[in-house]
Amino acid sequence: MSNNLLVRRMLFRFTCLPVRFAVRHTALGLLGLSPLALGVIFLAAGISKLFAPYDFLSAVYAYGLTGPAIGFWVAWFLSWLEVTLGCSLLAGVLEKGSAIVSIVLSLMFVYVKLYAIHEDRLIGCGCVVTGSRGLIGIGDLIEAVVLLALSTIVFLSSRLRAALGHPGPNPS
Repeated sequence: MSNNLLVRRMLFRFTCLPVRFAVRHTALGLLGLSPLALGVIFLAAGISKLFAPYDFLSAVYAYGLTGPAIGFWVAWFLSWLEVTLGCSLLAGVLEKGSAIVSIVLSLMFVYVKLYAIHEDRLIGCGCVVTGSRGLIGIGDLIEAVVLLALSTIVFLSSRLRAALGHPGPNPS
């Protein structure tokens, strides 16, 4: 009977090994893609704002959260912050720090969009200003929440990689 049990265990290990391998490497692949996806999103948004600075500046003013002088600096700073953040995430440099900044930025986006929806402001999103997408709404809020979730996944990915048995490029 013990030989039969040993054979069953060996068969179980050999038949489950490919499944475990596939699950582990698929999860690691998805974790590896999340910083790239977030980097592309921030880089595209920042570049679009840099190419249409007055459109983005008018969107910042339309929210009504800052005065004219501060709004100008907010628009300038956010554009360059998004470009820098996107480049950092794409290059894999300072991934945890970039993820923390993207979480804070995403939280700010969620708050500002909730504020605009609550105040019934008839304004555009200001997210990617290369085209007019219409007035801000629930879809824009969902985008901001998804961006926040993706930022959180990037932040937690080093821990998740370690839990899956792969320390990743920047173990800390």
